[in-house]
This record gives sequence, C-alpha cells and structure tokens, in this order.
Amino acid sequence: MTSQSSTTLRWPREARFARFRSLLSRKTKPHKSSAMTIFLHDVTNKTANTMNLRGSLLLVAALCVSPGLSATTYIYSGAPYTLVQNFTNPCGAGPCANYSLGEKISGQFTTAAPLAPNLVNQNVLPSVTSYVFSDGIDIYSSANLNSRVDNFVFSTDASGMITSWNVIIMSWQTGTSPHAAADRLARFDLISSTPDVTENNTPCAAVVTAPSGVTDACVVFMPDASTSFGDALTSGTWTVQQQSIPTLSKWTMLLLLVLIAGAGMRELRVVT
Repeated sequence: MTSQSSTTLRWPREARFARFRSLLSRKTKPHKSSAMTIFLHDVTNKTANTMNLRGSLLLVAALCVSPGLSATTYIYSGAPYTLVQNFTNPCGAGPCANYSLGEKISGQFTTAAPLAPNLVNQNVLPSVTSYVFSDGIDIYSSANLNSRVDNFVFSTDASGMITSWNVIIMSWQTGTSPHAAADRLARFDLISSTPDVTENNTPCAAVVTAPSGVTDACVVFMPDASTSFGDALTSGTWTVQQQSIPTLSKWTMLLLLVLIAGAGMRELRVVT
C-alpha cells in the first residue's frame, strides 16, 4: 500500500530533467516595481553627489574669500601763488620758464592701503604705489625717470587722516644719471607749517642720497639768474579717495560660483 502511494507521486526521470532544463533556459524579466526602485535609487545617488559637489565648492569658495585691498588716493590742492620771481632775460642756462600768479601746486599719491592711524613724522614712501604732481610748469611723477623724492613724511590722527606733511620732490632737467653738481632741476616743497613754494631750473650743489632713501637726488641748491620761483601765502589741503580692489581670492570665488552653476545644470540634464 505504501509502495503504490509513493509510486503515484513520483515524476518520471525524463520529466524531471525536462522541467529543470526549462527553468534554466527561461529568461526572467525584472518586475516593474523593481525597475522603479532601481531608477529612484540612481536618482537619489546622483542628487546626493550633486549636493556634495555643491557643498564642496561652496566650502572652497568660503575659504578663498578675503577682504579686498582698499587702494587709497590722497589728493592735494595747493594755495595759489601770490608772489612769483621770473628768470632774468636772456636765459643763461637750462629750460627757463616763469610761473604765473594764481597757479598752484596740485597732485596726488596712491597707496595700496590707507595710511595707518597715529603716524608721527613717518616716511611713507615705501607704501606709495604712484604719485604725480604739477607746479604749473613741471610734472613730477613716479613714472618719470628723472623725478626724485627728497621727503615723503606724514603724520595722521586716530582715524588715519593727514594732519601734517613734509613732501619735497624734484625732477632733473639737465644731465644724465648718475647726476653731478651743477646739473639743473625743478623742485617743490609742500610743508604743512610753511607756505607752498616751487622753483624751476635751479643748479644742484651736491648730489646725495635723500632723506627718503632715494639715491641720485639733490638737497642743496644754488639758484641763479636763470631760476624762477612761485610762492603761496599758505599751505594747501588734502582730500582722500578710496577704491576697493578685488583680490585674487575674490576672482577665485567668482570662478567657483560659475563652476557650481555649471555642475548643477549638468546634473539636472543627467537626471532628466
């Protein structure tokens, strides 16, 4: 009885092998719900990668940020000449020229950062990036190879505003560098405690290193009949103009922001 029951439940050997081969050869297709799960998982990973990329770029941009340098320009407006002394005709030597009443010394200098507060008779020439002045006849400029700074001394108050100054600049008019005694030059003096004065075409008595540290300069002069002068009754005034300059780190930040935007657009195209 047991033997017959077992025999009726057992498949023939050939049928079992055929069933096994059929299962092996059957191509399975993923269920729709499984495909959707895979797609959502892929989108989630890409979104996370995008957020990680943005976060990393923003962190780098934040680390790169530093304050911009504040270039500062100090502008001088001198008092008008109330007294002029002309050279004696005919001109004996050098580039003779006369000043006119009402002309004045004007100009400016620029530093990479504002002058420090509470300076006391400080030589600020090392921090000057450029300067240019005019006395009505001659131009004195950091771009002029013949210009020399004798003094560039300033005092400031607690807010960094100029309170006193001693600026003496000259410009060689004859001879070649290195200059020698008797070479002629123009010069002006801006000293807060005395009136503005300037002179044109005056001989140099001795070529020395100036108090500012500039070489090939002159601090002793011998005016003659070919020299002319312009004098004011008082000194002038200074005004300040500041301009923010983007540093390299700011340009780097802007570039990184562009990269962030580009990365975001690229990831959106991939996801869609």
